[in-house]
Amino acid sequence: MASSKIIPFPNSIAKADRIRMKEARLEELEWENSFMHHEKNELSKKIEVNANEVKQVLKELAVLCNFETEKDVEFMPDFDIDFDLNFNPEEDK
Repeated sequence: MASSKIIPFPNSIAKADRIRMKEARLEELEWENSFMHHEKNELSKKIEVNANEVKQVLKELAVLCNFETEKDVEFMPDFDIDFDLNFNPEEDK
């Protein structure tokens, strides 16, 4: 037969400890968000630099392949090279 002397499991962590845990988690999230905002800014700058380099390389390639005769050719793409710096694939869901 089962014993009726079962030790009860504690219901919860003390309120003061829960408050400290939540405050510590808020600090972690603030730090993480700060880090990610910095990285986002750095990545945005790099994407802009890369987009400009893509344009320049395509201009040079057009001259090398005899599609254009001048080095000062104005690059007008017939395809989309628009880099949406605010693109978030999670927003489409």
